[in-house]
Amino acid sequence: MRILVHIVLLALLIESTTDSFAQGMSGSLEQHIDSIIDNLPGSGGEDYVTPTTSQHQAWQAIVANILQKNLTTAEGLAVPLNYYIIEYLDVTSSQVFYILEEKTPHLYYWGTYVFNAAPCRTKLVIQSPHPKYDFNTGKEAVFCFQRLSALAYCLSGTHRCSSSQASPCSGTTSSCGSPSAPFRVSDMAHSTEGMYQITTSAILAQVPGAAFVQLHGFSKQPTDPYVILSNGTRETPTTDHIASLMIGLQIADPSLTFKAAHIDTTWTRLIGFTNVQGRMINNSADHCNTSAVTTTGNFIHIEQEKTKLRDDSTGWYKVYQALSAAFPCDTTVGIQEPSGADQNFRIYPTPVSSDLTIEGDGIDGIMIFNNLGKLIVELEGGKNRVIVDLADYCAGLYLLAVMNKQGTFVRTIIKF
Repeated sequence: MRILVHIVLLALLIESTTDSFAQGMSGSLEQHIDSIIDNLPGSGGEDYVTPTTSQHQAWQAIVANILQKNLTTAEGLAVPLNYYIIEYLDVTSSQVFYILEEKTPHLYYWGTYVFNAAPCRTKLVIQSPHPKYDFNTGKEAVFCFQRLSALAYCLSGTHRCSSSQASPCSGTTSSCGSPSAPFRVSDMAHSTEGMYQITTSAILAQVPGAAFVQLHGFSKQPTDPYVILSNGTRETPTTDHIASLMIGLQIADPSLTFKAAHIDTTWTRLIGFTNVQGRMINNSADHCNTSAVTTTGNFIHIEQEKTKLRDDSTGWYKVYQALSAAFPCDTTVGIQEPSGADQNFRIYPTPVSSDLTIEGDGIDGIMIFNNLGKLIVELEGGKNRVIVDLADYCAGLYLLAVMNKQGTFVRTIIKF
């Protein structure tokens, strides 16, 4: 009885702080979204309809008003587009979400977008642009989104190959058949005209510094790692979310291997440089045709082999754990590199050929990972000075993680 009262009071509280409007629903958010995914159209059906410029403008305003909790205004703009807004109470978590969902019968297949009424991670967005083609990524994404209490979840509305019309944006793929051909306009990761891109743009405008995590899947070749990560460029950002994610995933599953495009700069497979959301987030001059040359660090493209992470909730939980550690609640997003005296760490020499020295008060532990994400050194702390002998390791880039009471701090180390 007390739980029921709590849920009702929470719902009334949310309602009292927002506009009132007609649509309300309760149940399991995950089950609701999973049902949408299960019923998405497959490839080749020509279901997807490219939106017009005026529809883009209306959509931008819809998303802005949802984020500002002007729900009546957002609903009024959504109705002419065959969309409506559901105020959804998840009865298990007592969380309230605003779902921008297309009415049935569907006319456009622009996707489903979920916004957290009271997010814990106020600048984190989880995206699934290929929920039909990349097995389980849509369900994995909403699994992580809800447990993270992130700001928003973006789900495309159909198969990436739904339309036969080519996207004008650069890049080719064999996903819709051989030989490789231009991406389709229904491929939300490669079309600047889709509402997926417009939603990303609207969130960026309303939430400066928002981080977007895109979950993808791939068929592993013999020479591939289990996970391929990219920020959309070869550059290393000041706050390197990918470095912290690699460490979190390695802790969750030591059998995982990795490639990261900005760490292993010779790796070229599945690195997301043609992804139009990544280009926009990284401030490319032409989101459709030009890959970014600088990075904000706020686009995180994760390609996952099926069995280790995508297959079921056991793997999804590993991804959730890593994301949870990399993006703390209501604080600075990500794991920061130490800022010298501010963190009382001194790390030298860099580059290093043999002995690496780490000095500072309150060192609780040290881990070093190679560029495949494999843990090669783990030392307990309790000292103010730690020396690590790297003489027998190959030249290249390594990730050093130093733990203290303030958190985990990651730095790239060059071994020559």
